[in-house]
Amino acid sequence: MYLLLIAGIIGILLGIVLIVTGIRQGVQRVEHEGTFLPAEAKAVDLERRARIITVHHVIPVGFVWEYRVWVKFSTPQGQNVESPLPYALGISPEVRAAKRSRRHGEPMEILYDPADPEACHYGSKTVFHIREVLYKFIAAGILIALGAWLVWWQYHI
Repeated sequence: MYLLLIAGIIGILLGIVLIVTGIRQGVQRVEHEGTFLPAEAKAVDLERRARIITVHHVIPVGFVWEYRVWVKFSTPQGQNVESPLPYALGISPEVRAAKRSRRHGEPMEILYDPADPEACHYGSKTVFHIREVLYKFIAAGILIALGAWLVWWQYHI
């Protein structure tokens, strides 16, 4: 008899939990990225792979080329590091900077984790982390709205 009410409350609570965990994860990731140090790196290699674009993870509709840039840099402690950056599209700023670095010897500005220098990336990832939190907010909003609708429906049928 109170199945809609219980389902609605569960939906609302799940939405609230998703919002709280999204905020915590976002803050932790942004704070962790704040500990990364800048370094000038040289691009030493470019790997290319084709990634198939699909609709609903089933129907292939095309492909794009993704590149993984291998960089070489030194930490202030004198440790020489050679590590890959995450895969990126060919039109991304990091791939363009890597191509300039390989052709003209220009250094690329990267950020690396001092605790694990092989964990490095090009540019700030703060926008990416904020976008992850926004996706969680959208999902939470849908859960809360659905839960509220189920509670409302319980008392209006």
